[in-house]
Amino acid sequence: MNLLLGIAVDNDVYAEYKEKRYAVNYSGKTDMVPLRTIELVANSKDYGAMPEYQKACRRVVESVRTEIQNLYRKREGKREIMKHDTFDKYLDDIKKIFDDSIAKKETAIKKVELAREQYRSSGMEGSASYVARRKAEILEEEDSFKDKLREIHDQAEEDLKEVQKSFQEHLDSFFMPSGTAVNEEDKRLLDSLELSESECERLALKYPGNVTMLRLLVDYMGKYKGLEKSSIRYQIRHVLNISKKKYEDTIKQYAGIVASTLSESERFIDAGKKKIDSVDAGSRAVFDEIFIKP
Repeated sequence: MNLLLGIAVDNDVYAEYKEKRYAVNYSGKTDMVPLRTIELVANSKDYGAMPEYQKACRRVVESVRTEIQNLYRKREGKREIMKHDTFDKYLDDIKKIFDDSIAKKETAIKKVELAREQYRSSGMEGSASYVARRKAEILEEEDSFKDKLREIHDQAEEDLKEVQKSFQEHLDSFFMPSGTAVNEEDKRLLDSLELSESECERLALKYPGNVTMLRLLVDYMGKYKGLEKSSIRYQIRHVLNISKKKYEDTIKQYAGIVASTLSESERFIDAGKKKIDSVDAGSRAVFDEIFIKP
């Protein structure tokens, strides 16, 4: 056995992963870096001058660590580990990306506004070389400000993509039928008795977080004439059919609005905050009303 990212792994897994390269996304850049280098950077105390790079390496380490853990869980017939236990926490992630980006943006604005004020208050008196130097300084500060805004926006877009990717993986896993999700006692009940419509409804209410059991129940009801066209069976089938897409559309729309809002002029920050608060509340309301959830 070998130690990889703090996990004891077999020789085959170690050999497969130790030389793998992963995309490290930071400050609008993407570098393909060997995993062993990424681990060194993530654990180093010498990257204070490049916090975004180290933060990106730490994200990769966490992602790969989960990937390896899930590899072994699959071998054991267990469900995969996900970043969060509930879907609404991915909305928290998106909101945090927005809030953090706005905080960085406001800091950059204060810095450039201070430089502008100092430039205005210093006047244009003095030698020609002094005036030229002051103009060059303020122009450099303005360029630096624009670069910082681009960097903030690019990093936010990368972070939003990571959240959407993690959410999609969780969503796909959650909606995939699994033998480990079968309640054997209720399965025996379905195999041996003909239930009434109200009994099927009560059984469905037991499983808002179990797609496998809901699908088994729909299949069961389809075998009996009195249940095949019942409103309960229709409702369960409808919820199974629309829920996943509703989740996907909601988080995609939310992430898109955050990205576009962050690209707006600094003059509209307060309006942007109000807009995102509204979108966040609306997205949570959509998630709350969906019956099928972890």
